[in-house]
Amino acid sequence: MDRSRKLESKILIPDVQKEYEQREILLSELRQEKGKLLILHATIGYGKTVLMSQFARLPENLCAWYHLDVLDNEPITFMQYLIQSFNRILDGFELDEEYYVGVMPDSLSQFVRDLVVEIEESLESLDNSRKLVLVLDDFQVIDNPDIFKILEELLDHTGEYFMMMAATKGSVPDFFTKYFMRNQAVMIETDRLSFREEEVADFLGRMLSGKESERYAGMIWNNMEGWPAGVMFAALYLRRLGCFEPDVKWESITQESMVQNYIAYELYKGLPYDIQQFLLNTSFAEELQPELCNDICGIENASGILKYLLQENLFILRIGGKSGCYRYHSMFRSFLNDRVSQEQRQEIYKKMAGYYLRHQDPDVAARYAMLAGNTEILITILEKYGLFFLGEGKRKAVSEYLQCLKERGVELTSEIVKVRDALNRLEEENGIWEKRKLLEVSCFGKFRVTISRTGKEISWRTRKALELFAYLVDREGRAVERKVLLEQLWPDNAPNNSVAMLHNMIYSIRKELSSQPELANLIQYRNHQYYLDTSQMVIDLENKKEICRLAESGDVEALYARREEILTPWGTYLEEVDGTWCMARRVYFERCYGKACSLLAGYCRKQGDHETEEACWTAYVTADRYSEEAVVGILQCYAQSGDRQQIKRVFESAGKIFREELGVDLSPETIRVYEQAMKRKV
Repeated sequence: MDRSRKLESKILIPDVQKEYEQREILLSELRQEKGKLLILHATIGYGKTVLMSQFARLPENLCAWYHLDVLDNEPITFMQYLIQSFNRILDGFELDEEYYVGVMPDSLSQFVRDLVVEIEESLESLDNSRKLVLVLDDFQVIDNPDIFKILEELLDHTGEYFMMMAATKGSVPDFFTKYFMRNQAVMIETDRLSFREEEVADFLGRMLSGKESERYAGMIWNNMEGWPAGVMFAALYLRRLGCFEPDVKWESITQESMVQNYIAYELYKGLPYDIQQFLLNTSFAEELQPELCNDICGIENASGILKYLLQENLFILRIGGKSGCYRYHSMFRSFLNDRVSQEQRQEIYKKMAGYYLRHQDPDVAARYAMLAGNTEILITILEKYGLFFLGEGKRKAVSEYLQCLKERGVELTSEIVKVRDALNRLEEENGIWEKRKLLEVSCFGKFRVTISRTGKEISWRTRKALELFAYLVDREGRAVERKVLLEQLWPDNAPNNSVAMLHNMIYSIRKELSSQPELANLIQYRNHQYYLDTSQMVIDLENKKEICRLAESGDVEALYARREEILTPWGTYLEEVDGTWCMARRVYFERCYGKACSLLAGYCRKQGDHETEEACWTAYVTADRYSEEAVVGILQCYAQSGDRQQIKRVFESAGKIFREELGVDLSPETIRVYEQAMKRKV
């Protein structure tokens, strides 16, 4: 297999159609930002990808583009695409990805250091005024801590010549927090991404005649509240309507149903039948290439159809100026996906799996084979590439492939048995196999409950169902009387209503877990008491409680031995839960975490480990931005290196937070430490 074979569309900047509004004002504002991290945070339809494409093409920027999807959560895959993206734009960039295969993620730090050296050497021959920008599109799909570590070290080890731009529809990862604390990060959200009224008028002027654009600009801007996708829907509707009636109720366009109706009835159903079928059949492909589309649809004219769709502006993007390389807008793609039956979907996935297997891309082929439930293709892939995958460190993927075969009762061939045995040996060596339980529960940051066998995260039908399960997890197997449970979760409801809600919540949780028969009795009820059977659960509480115990006892040597766990951000305990019942424990963990960081920092200073000392104070400040102890600690830490710029930045940032958010000034003691640090007397 050619390991370098990747989906090139993922690292190419999408073309922006001439009809799209050039965000001159917003681009001008972005040009003035001096931070290392720029985050576009908004839901679908706010033009994040278009804006990043325009920003990437500014003459002062040199852009490495990376369009992410869920398959990029493998560190090896992420590393390979990252290398290829930089290699595409930097002359003389040479980094041998073969060296890191098989040793990731253990060598993450070394990989980043080597990457930074290669970048700096490649940039020596370029105009120093240009900034290198790494653009990460659809960042919300990434949840692997190892990838966060790669990006964190990349940001920390590069100079002012480098910045990262990330677009996300979901929550912002915790590791970004420290860059906000350092005033190195800027968040661009819905309010700034929304169209201004003059932008709406300019956009309509591109789509309609002058008279029509003047007539409807104000109305559309008011109704859509600046939502770029809604403005586009309205403009397309107007252009397609061809004539205008005075009683058109434009308010209805603001409703989601109207948007969907427009796509379905005004756009999709007005297309020729063969175009409709083409859209449906190709809507599951991340990358639209004529050869792939021909294969899926059994046709020979996919290239012409793709060009037609682009010409008609039917929610399709051409990638990187490359002829014959496209992808659908995610909203349109979702609309199409919903109209394909499960049987048709599996047949499409099967064809895609076969295509990528023939084109020597077994990673993608295997994923589509699993989605198709096609064991024949999966067997072929495991026989030919299973040991190779393990050599690349892709144990999780191989485990999923084997589990898929097991669930379908497939008898393993001798070659696949070798792969299975090799995987077992690797997992035993890493202490994974024996420790595996049915559920993995994370109580810090986002509350997550994951089925270990499938990797599927439990989705909660309501926030109250999440809170109920979190409450039982917090009890750690201890029983709670139903009366107490109702008082804690539904304090303001009538008793009968509360009981009915409790039963509904438990039923919905059990239904969500029903795919795993062993979890049927996870929630136990006996003698009017509820409790969780925690014997089949791995809960991250135990490790955190042990660190808290060490912090309270002052065992600094034991804390130093567990420094990696301490310096990995915990997040707030049960962050998404609003109930008062968890507040005391939340405060306890926050207090103990701060104490652990403080003790560990003091120990590291005595040992001369200044790098870990700085990391401890940074972690403390990130976790508790109102802690003056942490501010003083990091000021003293930077004073040792004489870094006055960092000292001033930390002091001014903390002072601003205290004044604007707490309404107080920093204490005289903190000010004294700052003044001494600036004079290098600490």
